[in-house]
Amino acid sequence: MSTNEKKAAYYVSFGPHGPREPIVPPGSNIKIFFGTIAAMVAAVGVFAAVRSQGPPKIHTITKEWEEATEQMKKDQKMDPFTGAASRA
Repeated sequence: MSTNEKKAAYYVSFGPHGPREPIVPPGSNIKIFFGTIAAMVAAVGVFAAVRSQGPPKIHTITKEWEEATEQMKKDQKMDPFTGAASRA
C-alpha cells in the first residue's frame, strides 16, 4: 500500500466523521461557558423577580406560637411513637 492509501485507510477507520465527529466545533468552549453563565444569571433574575412579587414571610413563628403548636400536638396525640405525644 502506498502512503496515501494508508492515510486514507486510517482516516476511514479512525477519522472524525460519522459517530466520531465532534459534537462541538473547536474553539466554541468560551461561547458555551458564557452561555452557561448567562443562563444562570437569567435564572437567578427570574427567581428574584418571582420572589419579590410574592407575599411577605409569615411572622407566626414566635415562642408562644411554638408552645401552642406543641400543646395542640400533644392534645391530638400526633405521632405517638416519635413525636410530641410519645412517652420518651
